[in-house]
Amino acid sequence: MPESIDLLNGKPDGQNSWLQEIHHQIYNNLQSVNSLINLQRSASKDDMEIASLGAALRRINAIAIAHAMHNGSTIQAGVNIKNYLKEVSVAIDILKEGEHSRVNLLMNVADLIINPNCAIALGIITSELLTLMAYYAEKSSTRPDISLSLSFSKSQEVIEFSIVNNMAYDGIYSIIEEEKFAMHLIDIFSRQVHGHYHFMKGSVFGFILTFKL
Repeated sequence: MPESIDLLNGKPDGQNSWLQEIHHQIYNNLQSVNSLINLQRSASKDDMEIASLGAALRRINAIAIAHAMHNGSTIQAGVNIKNYLKEVSVAIDILKEGEHSRVNLLMNVADLIINPNCAIALGIITSELLTLMAYYAEKSSTRPDISLSLSFSKSQEVIEFSIVNNMAYDGIYSIIEEEKFAMHLIDIFSRQVHGHYHFMKGSVFGFILTFKL
């Protein structure tokens, strides 16, 4: 206990090492959980169970990546959101590059360092929406462009985050809305950053979230 108190109340370098170690331990624990789920998924012969476990792996992975990328060099440090969202997107099986990729993902994300909790919220939202948009992209005759953007207004200290499917087809929102759990997660993590969001419904389909940094 005295050693822990010293780390919390001592020199900044001690605090930084302590925080870095916490993120490292969380990452390792999440990787252990992922391994257990992977074992169960490999042993399952039920398609619905396999799909559900795959979704759980994708969500846990989005959280784990944030802890792995946390920069503990200073007490105020966090996660580079540009690199993080790229890693989250690359890790989604359905979006992996190659002839079987269902979408063209276009990223325009500001080079910002934000706190891990905020990064994780954006990572989960990104994972849910990109997976849904890619899954339903098979209804399009050509591969749609999906734009993932994040900009920061220094004067207002506001972040605008958006994911837009530029070739939406009629009824895509009503179909995606049926994915109740995914929509619930999007709502929960949008509120976690105290943000305001709305869905674009028209010639394009998209999600826009604004919040104070």
